Amino acid sequence: MFRISLEEFEGPLDLLLFFIKRDELDIYNIPVSKITGDFIAYIHAMQRLNLEVAAEFIYMASMLMSIKARMLLPRPEPDDGHADEFDPRTELVQRLLEYKRLKEGASGLEQLGIDRSRMFPRGVFEALEPEVIDEMDEPVNRPTLYHLMLAYQSVIDNMPKTRTQSVSDAPVTIEEQSALIMTRLEQRVQV
Repeated sequence: MFRISLEEFEGPLDLLLFFIKRDELDIYNIPVSKITGDFIAYIHAMQRLNLEVAAEFIYMASMLMSIKARMLLPRPEPDDGHADEFDPRTELVQRLLEYKRLKEGASGLEQLGIDRSRMFPRGVFEALEPEVIDEMDEPVNRPTLYHLMLAYQSVIDNMPKTRTQSVSDAPVTIEEQSALIMTRLEQRVQV
């Protein structure tokens, strides 16, 4: 099985973090009703685009609806006199915070990899041609789909043109082929 990764969202927690950042919400006080609506609308959009909706997204949508339902139900008064501060969003907030830390850590590692890829051990630049060093100073732009399409078109245009030859069928009958086979068999020396 393969994993589909859309441009921005690697999974349901990534989508939830996007909604929280987009709407500038407090991660500790998530309006579950609005987030649930956005999440379900996203799942429906994925289905309309005929994308395979991952089980993780559907599970997260059911979890959001469960939290929403628990928040709507009246909470019983505790027997010991002080109010029970159980918030059904607590587990979700903990998962989001943990995912956010992991995502930031991964981003830091990615940046570290980029920084390290720009380092060279001593003596490398002497071995490089001067024009190669000049090219390395130029900024590298990320290619877009349009750039890739133009590059592909350029490759196709510069490919050598192949000549096509047409092969015509020679009219041969079964009788002629049978006679040819019999003649060749008769010409062979028997052992």
